[in-house]
Amino acid sequence: MVSLAEKLWRCRQEGGTIAMSPDFDLKSVEQALQVQWEAILCTGMDTVGFKVGSTSAEAQKALGTMEPGASPLLSGYYMESPAFIKIDPLHDPAVEGEFAVRLGRGLPLRDKDYDFEEVWDAVEAVAGAIEVVGSRFE
Repeated sequence: MVSLAEKLWRCRQEGGTIAMSPDFDLKSVEQALQVQWEAILCTGMDTVGFKVGSTSAEAQKALGTMEPGASPLLSGYYMESPAFIKIDPLHDPAVEGEFAVRLGRGLPLRDKDYDFEEVWDAVEAVAGAIEVVGSRFE
């Protein structure tokens, strides 16, 4: 049986969408993150950074979430201008303006949250970026 992660990856590669199914009923953030991780493994791509999305209440409401989400940026989907991107109209694509932040040093996991000054001190550069978003679900 093909997993949800594999189906999503196929749609990303080949186009098309999949119908929501009761089989995909994810009951927790942990289950959704597991599908995300499995989909990332399907790609075989390296991680070149990370993204954070849905940071506003409006974005969270539109997506039906209650908190921001995060995801690795994969090497095959990180491009510098000019770039040509294959887009399937069924994915309902949209373009979002973003800020890209490059850290000059790592911020390793630790028990205590980093405060603003610690994060700011690690920032090496900030630039404008464009994200092309879409969905593989019907």
